[in-house]
Amino acid sequence: REALAAVAQLPGLRAAIGEGLWQSPQRRLRLCDACNVAGFMEVYIQALGFLSFLETGELSPKVPETWLAEIESFDNECFLLGLISTLRELERYAVNRGQFLDLRSVRFSLGVAQSLEEALMQFNFRNSTLRQRFDSVKYSVKRLESLSYEIDLARQRASMADELQVTERSEE
Repeated sequence: REALAAVAQLPGLRAAIGEGLWQSPQRRLRLCDACNVAGFMEVYIQALGFLSFLETGELSPKVPETWLAEIESFDNECFLLGLISTLRELERYAVNRGQFLDLRSVRFSLGVAQSLEEALMQFNFRNSTLRQRFDSVKYSVKRLESLSYEIDLARQRASMADELQVTERSEE
């Protein structure tokens, strides 16, 4: 949270680019491309999205207006790439929860992942970076489904083993 708060305090894109260059959307876009603003925004939105998930159970990152390039296609692509990256963090979170057989958290994460997948299916990404990333969403959902199934089986096995031990002790 502290790191995100520190980033929020930095001067935004407009201040970094300067008013003269900001007035030209073409120059602004070229500068954003040359300075890898999209990469920064993806990671920033990923962090905001994961924090949002931990606090509210939803993927609803709020991007400060100062960090928007005010070029709709650029800002939208950065946002979607950030959301998809958030899903990868969510998958790591679920795997870590799975180590403790926390089926509830894994299933909740799976539900969020499935909701994101359904929302992204409404878009026509064609052959772009977003299309490749969208394909990774489908694989993440499948991995979370498998993880949920495996945890459920492990919990059932543990329950059966406990019952067997209780039966054996009562017979002695």
